[in-house]
Amino acid sequence: MLLGRRAALALLTAVALVALGCGSAESTATSAEAAGKPKVYPIPKPQMPSASEGCEAGTTENGVTTIPIKVAKVRQLVEPVVNMCFDGKGPYPMLIDTGASASVISISLAKELGLKKVGTPSTAEGAGCTTKTQSFELPSWSLGGLDLEPAVITAVQAPEKGKGYARGSLGADVLSRFGAARLDFKRETLTLAGEEGPSFTGSKKAAKTPGALLKGRPKFTIPMQVQSEIAGLEVIQTVKVGVGQTKPLPWLIDTGAAFSFVDAGLVAKAKLRATGTAQKGSTYCSIITVTEYKANSLPLSSGKLRAQTVGSQKGLRKAGVGGILGSYALWQFGSVVFDWGGGKLLLGAG
Repeated sequence: MLLGRRAALALLTAVALVALGCGSAESTATSAEAAGKPKVYPIPKPQMPSASEGCEAGTTENGVTTIPIKVAKVRQLVEPVVNMCFDGKGPYPMLIDTGASASVISISLAKELGLKKVGTPSTAEGAGCTTKTQSFELPSWSLGGLDLEPAVITAVQAPEKGKGYARGSLGADVLSRFGAARLDFKRETLTLAGEEGPSFTGSKKAAKTPGALLKGRPKFTIPMQVQSEIAGLEVIQTVKVGVGQTKPLPWLIDTGAAFSFVDAGLVAKAKLRATGTAQKGSTYCSIITVTEYKANSLPLSSGKLRAQTVGSQKGLRKAGVGGILGSYALWQFGSVVFDWGGGKLLLGAG
């Protein structure tokens, strides 16, 4: 995610859970063998938000828009999905995926919408596989009735299963343009403060989090490092997380990952023990199995995360992060606020 659009797509395919009809992911096929023969859980059936309210599902009051979403939980896997409309058509379910530095849709959806191609096809590497990508002009799209700025969006060639599956990922590039957003897992809502800006313009530590996004005093307020590439068209956010007694490292905050991952090199250093279970899933272009480990200690800059199951993934350190903070870890706080403008992650926002 830290290495530009090509790397962002590659890592996205390795950790997204239901995007484009996919399941959980991890790139190491041999880790399950190393731990023996764990009990393997099947790919969970995705759950999508209701389309009954069409393209106008959100409600706006005093400049704050609240949009219904669907939060699915199976074991320690959590997936938030929201409906979006494209070119006046839809709604189509999209994974809320802050780990995607740039939003994506499926190539089949782009063709279904009749979007115009931009440039030539490219490729992205996933978990032991390669898939095709193509950019398309997106003249109009909306989120909960909010019209978004026209864009050039990347589409990914992925096996789709049709109705009842996500058609892409709503990434940090779009969400950060609102400055801040509240993801409420308990109430199943996505709340956006203010109007959409043309692009992310950077964080200011002195900036206050919009009060409309807070329902109470947050349990933890964590400094969040926000980086952008290509004039704000790609945005990533990290917080420092430790594993056991290891040194805290930046972790990508990724709501598109149903649970958290640590770099494979930290498993032994942090003395993580395999749980004897594994989660089967599919990436954009492969079927894989994730060996699960129990992480009893995940300290933050203030406080710590609850003990939970995590997966391991090779190559995260090379991408500049020590782990991926997924939706299950965030779900435990009920609600979270991403304050890109203020450079803060607020956990347990009431």
